Amino acid sequence: MESHNSCINTKAVIDYVEERNPLLVDPLLKGLSQQLDGVTNSKEFLCDPNNWVSSDILILLYERVSDSTQWPKGASAIFSGFYFSLSAVTLIP
Repeated sequence: MESHNSCINTKAVIDYVEERNPLLVDPLLKGLSQQLDGVTNSKEFLCDPNNWVSSDILILLYERVSDSTQWPKGASAIFSGFYFSLSAVTLIP
């Protein structure tokens, strides 16, 4: 698996879903262990910013969020909130 994306991005997706509807986290991650080369705990792996994943996995997560939640903004909503949180943290003296 080619790994081009830090799991800080997948963590943002998981956190976004978990904050809005924790019951949707398991379906979001269902079946990913095969694509993660047999990782047994997908959530733990995908929430560790030291891990890296392929673009295919990140795209799949975005698609699943859009498909399963009916949240129309999908990835843009996830990352606008993520960057807002990140910028708020860096602005605090």
